[in-house]
Parts: sequence; C-alpha cells; structure tokens
Amino acid sequence: MRFFENHASFYFFFFFMLLVLYSLILSTTQQKITQWNYLFNIANALFYIIVGLTAFYGAKLHTFKSSVGRELFSIGIGMICFALGLISWAYYNLVLKIAIPYPSFADVFFVLYIPFLGYGIINLLREFGVFFSRKIILVSLIIFICSSLFVFFFGNPPDLSMNIPFIAKAFNLFYLFTDSFLLTLSIMVILLTRGKIHKSFLFFILALFIMALADFTFSYRSGAEIYWNGDVSDILYALAALCFSIGITQTIFAQIRTAKPMLPPEKQLGNNIPQM
Repeated sequence: MRFFENHASFYFFFFFMLLVLYSLILSTTQQKITQWNYLFNIANALFYIIVGLTAFYGAKLHTFKSSVGRELFSIGIGMICFALGLISWAYYNLVLKIAIPYPSFADVFFVLYIPFLGYGIINLLREFGVFFSRKIILVSLIIFICSSLFVFFFGNPPDLSMNIPFIAKAFNLFYLFTDSFLLTLSIMVILLTRGKIHKSFLFFILALFIMALADFTFSYRSGAEIYWNGDVSDILYALAALCFSIGITQTIFAQIRTAKPMLPPEKQLGNNIPQM
C-alpha cells in the first residue's frame, strides 16, 4: 500500500502522457477515420477504468460506513460509466463503421456518470462539515440557471433545429444542463469550503471544470464537422481523468495517514454556514 501511495500519481501521469503522445501521432496523419483513431477511445476508456478501480480500492479501505468510502464508490461508478460510454462509442466506430455515433447507446453511459459523480462529490463535502441549507440550495439554483443561460446564449448553444431527430434534441439539451451542473458544482465547492480545503478537492474542482470544457470543445468541433477521435477534446477528457485520479488518491491516503477528518474541527464549516 505504501508503494501504491508513493507512486500512484506518477503512473497516472505517465499513462496520460502516453495518451498525449498517441494523440500527437494521430494529428500528423492525413486520414482521421482509421482504426488507430478509433482505438484511442479504448485507451482512454482503460484510463477511466483504472481510475474507477482505484476509487473502488479506496472505498474498500474506508468501508461504506464512512462518507469517504461512499463518496469514492460513487465516483468510481461514475468513472466506469464514462469508460463504458467510450467503449460503446468505439464499438460503433470499429464494428458498425459509424465515425461519430451521436446520438447512440454510448450516450446512455455518458448520461449515467453525471449523477454518480455529483453524488460522490456532494457526499464528500460532509467530511468538511458542510451542510446544505435552503440558502445554499437557492444560491446553487441561481448559479445553475446563470451557467445554463451563459452556455445557451454565449457558449456553445445546442442544436434544436427541426431537421434533427427528437432524441438528438433531448441529448443536446441534456448535455447543456450537465455542463451547467458541472460548473455549478465546482463553483459551489469553492464557495462552500471558502478556500479552507484539502488539496484533493482542488483536483476534483479542476476535473469538473475540465470535463465541462471538454464537452464544450467536443460539441463545437463535432458541430463544425472537424472532430476526429483522439483530438484535443479527447485529450481534455483524459486530463479530467488524471485530475480525478490524483484527487481520489489524495483523498484515500490523507484519510489513512491521519484517521481524522481532512479538516481540523476549527476549520470545518458546518456551524458557520448561515441557515434560513
């Protein structure tokens, strides 16, 4: 376990750099719909699976009786769901010969990862003594609405034209709201912890921002018909996985070393958040 603690982040970073190298090699080729392009998502899925298994490992160490154990298990499921989405996408590429399978069965897994990830992050906030009052919920709703309006009017508005299927419109709207949710969650984590935060949460916040950015980039490039498997949007997804992996390992081993909450009692925020 000490070996894993000391070297886990290095191996995750090394895997990420291999994906970056893979992407750079693909960028030098003229043909962007080769099997090597399609296999990139399999490699990316493997990365997410490893991150998910690491979260399960942490959940087993802490058990489901602890909020950390439940949080890690939930995030692990989210990572596995995203990996299954990538594998399904690659199946459409390699077997069904569809270059950009959207909408498709892969979107089901991309939808499922959001609630598990959100529950995991919110549940971990309890470790900081953070409680959600009606005021906090109202602020979260306002931020969510503002984020959705910003994305819709100024960011990457979804395609709702009449010439696309209803299911495509539904997924376009859903991804708009999920990106807004990721931004809202990351902002609320910053506000709720008021900067008094364990470093693992810094990586979780960064991962949420990068996931939203990756979605924006993918939506834009696919809408402009310039997306190819293994491009910058897929590297952003891999970078998000790297941030999640570091956040997970930091959470696991910070708790193991101290056997105490990640913040001392005087810095916990549960009694300081105003109630309505």
